[in-house]
Amino acid sequence: MSILQELTNRDQVFEFLTPEVSPVDVRHGPILYLEDVSVSFDGFKAINNLNLTIDDGELRCIIGPNGAGKTTMMDIITGKT
Repeated sequence: MSILQELTNRDQVFEFLTPEVSPVDVRHGPILYLEDVSVSFDGFKAINNLNLTIDDGELRCIIGPNGAGKTTMMDIITGKT
């Protein structure tokens, strides 16, 4: 079979089109889960009752003005705060 015939074979699934197996175990639910997280610095509430859930394959973008708590949230997730 020629290369052209192989490429036009509609029964063939190319390797780069097959779904990859996720290295993250998602059988038990979301891969990131935050519930009722609050952080204050000297009485200033940087984050108040934050709830966030991210499932496998999901993409979330966190946007907001300066001082909204985006970096504080990332510090909580990574364990810095």
